[in-house]
Amino acid sequence: ILLSPTNLNLPYSNGVLAQNKARNGAIGIEYRNPLNNLFFNIRGRVGSTTNNLMLNTFLDNGNTVSEYIVRDNDINTNGQSFEIGKYFPKFKTNASVSFSNSNTKSLSMNNSIVQRTKNNNESISFKFNNAYFSWMSLDYTMSYGWGKSIYTYLGDDSNIKSNNWTQNLNLIFYPIENHSIGLNWDQTNFSQGGQSFQNPFYDLTYQYTWAKKKIDFEVKWLNIANTKVY
Repeated sequence: ILLSPTNLNLPYSNGVLAQNKARNGAIGIEYRNPLNNLFFNIRGRVGSTTNNLMLNTFLDNGNTVSEYIVRDNDINTNGQSFEIGKYFPKFKTNASVSFSNSNTKSLSMNNSIVQRTKNNNESISFKFNNAYFSWMSLDYTMSYGWGKSIYTYLGDDSNIKSNNWTQNLNLIFYPIENHSIGLNWDQTNFSQGGQSFQNPFYDLTYQYTWAKKKIDFEVKWLNIANTKVY
């Protein structure tokens, strides 16, 4: 009931518990060519969920209160994605690029008045990993996403745009046998409306493998940048 001191959530209405009916469908095509190490896939999905309770949110003395009322409502979703990649055996490298699109339509209530919501989110991603050198391995992932939410309330539309940029790097060095040093970098930048956040995380790992006994010893230094807000 109390997930936070400023948000009261009641997951029922007058003793009526939530009942949901979900219907989902998906189709995909995958292609792999072992002769030139090329692959791609295309996927699509649709879904619909029928709920017997509708969320109603309103402010009470500066606090947000969420309750549910007995009223049938649907959440409709659809999405599409595409990915293409290739393996380069000469350089022991994998690389791929992907794109995705998703849409959601739903109903809710704000101050006991019906509000319609439409969400559209798109993203493009890039993945790269390399094991060419015996003394180093590298994995890198980058994703950029953007989206728009449209809220229809009392006949007026309000738009909220957002975008996010995420990067992840795993770099491992093998200076001598049975010893490794790893650096992990996670970067998440997010903006919505007039707000913007940048969140870097750095971790450092040293590992020694006692091969004869098949035991690993590991020491980690987490959150080197001392990031306190996410």
